[in-house]
Amino acid sequence: MSERILTRTERATARLATGAVAHFVCGLIDWVVLLGRFARAKLRGGDWG
Repeated sequence: MSERILTRTERATARLATGAVAHFVCGLIDWVVLLGRFARAKLRGGDWG
């Protein structure tokens, strides 16, 4: 199976796509951490932290 060399636009598109996915995943993780911290603080009945 021969590998095709990607054109410049294909490389740019791939980079943008992976960047967007990585950005989305990082944002999702941030939200999960934030909500988890908030839930723990609420369960303890204390303040944040």
